[in-house]
Amino acid sequence: MEINARNDLKLVEIWVTNDEQQSEGFEKKLEEICEENKAAGCKTVVFRSGSKNLYDCTEGLILNNYQL
Repeated sequence: MEINARNDLKLVEIWVTNDEQQSEGFEKKLEEICEENKAAGCKTVVFRSGSKNLYDCTEGLILNNYQL
């Protein structure tokens, strides 16, 4: 897990791998971190690794946004 604090934006970025997401107690730990950040007045953003094809997912997102 990689945690990057962006104090200028009051933002905390958390980057999580697939293995970390599968570990026991991960969700509880993540929830605790988010609550701590919220109490400190920061917003938390969690980026989770996925198992789908990045190109296909990005293409679908762009096409969907284009239609809006």
